[in-house]
Amino acid sequence: MRASHIMPLSLLLLAMACHKDEGTTWRNVTVLGDQTTAASFGPNERVTIEGDLAFLYEGNDAGLVIRGEVEFRLAEGATCKLPPMILLEDDAHLVVKRLGAGPWYSLKYEHAEGTLALDNVDIEGGQIGLEIRAAQRVMLSRLTMDENEIYSIYCDNVARAEIEDLTIMNSQYGLYCSNNVDSLIMTRFTISNCEIGIYNIRSGMIIDNGEISHCSNVGLYCHGEDFLHATYIDFYANFYHIYERQRNDLNITYCDFAGQERYVIYFHSALYGRNNIRQNNISNEANFVKVVSGTVDVTENYWGTTQDDVIAGRMIDHRVETQLGTINYLPFLIMPVANAGRAD
Repeated sequence: MRASHIMPLSLLLLAMACHKDEGTTWRNVTVLGDQTTAASFGPNERVTIEGDLAFLYEGNDAGLVIRGEVEFRLAEGATCKLPPMILLEDDAHLVVKRLGAGPWYSLKYEHAEGTLALDNVDIEGGQIGLEIRAAQRVMLSRLTMDENEIYSIYCDNVARAEIEDLTIMNSQYGLYCSNNVDSLIMTRFTISNCEIGIYNIRSGMIIDNGEISHCSNVGLYCHGEDFLHATYIDFYANFYHIYERQRNDLNITYCDFAGQERYVIYFHSALYGRNNIRQNNISNEANFVKVVSGTVDVTENYWGTTQDDVIAGRMIDHRVETQLGTINYLPFLIMPVANAGRAD
């Protein structure tokens, strides 16, 4: 269905010409200014956004409706502010991309009592791909984020977020959760070629059935005093796979770790009894675990070998430097965990 309000003349449909692209006839429109009534686009519309744009309609129905194939092309530095309610119809596929060579700024959502629901959306070429500053609930599915310079997804002041079938590539931060995200659940995801894959600050996070790879700094950064439950994650070729900054509750099971340059897990300040790191495959030639302070239990994991001295030699704790904390790794598994890194 379409929004019940007519698109305002202020949308300024300046470019009305149609042309064919790979067998599809596209209609070109240009959108300017603040939109106070509901807007609808598609199918087969390319929307040029030459400056900041805000969809301000706050009625009982959707302030923005997308039908079929729609492209938003944003000019350099432009921000597109989304309305409280967005409707993407069943056949909708929205692509948000650059108008020119320079990055646009952000696709922004900021409605404390609202629900942001996006499905089948590609977002590329911004400074902040999807900037969520406030929401009661966030539901994201089938999102592909590529070459967003600073953040692919920035999440703050959110009561609950649910994400599935997410792909993030080529960003400084893949998914950034501030200290005001109460609960985030994410499944079936791939995050690659970022500086930091996931950055979590004091948020409750459950992730499963995913891949975090080729991050130049950290795959998963836990800043402090948060809860993280990770299962069936394939960590590969990150400089650090997991960096724990301060007093986190970590539950990491059935994950596979390989190819890191530095450490599998780096604990800056571990609290004994608040970490459950078991039933993982950790096979690598680099150091396994380092703990700066506190005590961490990493028993019942497979370390790629059954030689106690080899495993012990890759644990960096007070036995290497007296000022460091303690790592408990015995007993260890003598066979690989059959389904680690993937959910059957």
